[in-house]
Amino acid sequence: MKTKMIAVLTAILALHISAAEKVWFPGGKNVNISDAGNWVGSVAPEEGDDLIITNNVSSNVTWDISFAVADVFLNNAKLTISKTLLANNLVASNGTMKLNDGVTAKNIKFGGTGTVTMGKYPICADENCVIGGSVKITHSGPVQFPTAKVEIIVGGDLIVESTASINVDKIGQGSTDWQDKHFRGFVYNTSSGTGGGGWYGGVATGCTSIMQPYGNIYSPCDYGRRSVAMNGNISYGGGKVIIQAGGGVILDGKISSCGGGSASSSDNYATGSGGSIDITAASFSGAGSVNASGKDPANNY
Repeated sequence: MKTKMIAVLTAILALHISAAEKVWFPGGKNVNISDAGNWVGSVAPEEGDDLIITNNVSSNVTWDISFAVADVFLNNAKLTISKTLLANNLVASNGTMKLNDGVTAKNIKFGGTGTVTMGKYPICADENCVIGGSVKITHSGPVQFPTAKVEIIVGGDLIVESTASINVDKIGQGSTDWQDKHFRGFVYNTSSGTGGGGWYGGVATGCTSIMQPYGNIYSPCDYGRRSVAMNGNISYGGGKVIIQAGGGVILDGKISSCGGGSASSSDNYATGSGGSIDITAASFSGAGSVNASGKDPANNY
């Protein structure tokens, strides 16, 4: 047993010693992480390397490698994840990230300014995830299919600092077919001068149809419903947020999944309903806010 343990530790130590620091070369061969021509010294990243990507905002860098690296530092860069980003630590500031695949790291920190736009894949941190600065975490939308969501899974703490946010307002239901089983129940406002809005069953203002209520108050997982005014303007509902923390959620910023809409009679007060926010954690603290309200259609609920 001791021999096996020594062998494993030796292998880890050897990997750490052999790790190199690779620096992105803006204006290189193309936008792919895997291509040696995009790195100073023309040497492609290898497993266990530290990667530094800075000052690349003119084009999207594409993460197209499938092996794990050590630490990833992003500053003032645009990054598109096309294969799962596997790293020891991820530190990103002052840029944008688009997740067409997932992110898995030991620790993750977003800071400075910028937006992280998620799809159907989660952000996973074995230990802690910090969302700081004025960073906004959101998902693509308005959604056409029930896959896009903000899903964050951490083994330790999720920290959302005071000026940071998880915001999926007005990017919920985007289907053009009201009979689509994934997007049940938007209102097509047919009553001139009355309010109308997306809803979760029953009878909504401006609509004579009766719908069976749906959803789950204990595990909310639905998008907010849209409303379509007589003039064709669309007000979208809120999106979807799922958070699982083995430790605590420390929220000093905002988590929001509100519906959008107009208080204007020209739009017949068409409004979207709130989306869903599902938080599971060992503890919850902070001075921030959680909101999944529908837009008030001129006090016609």
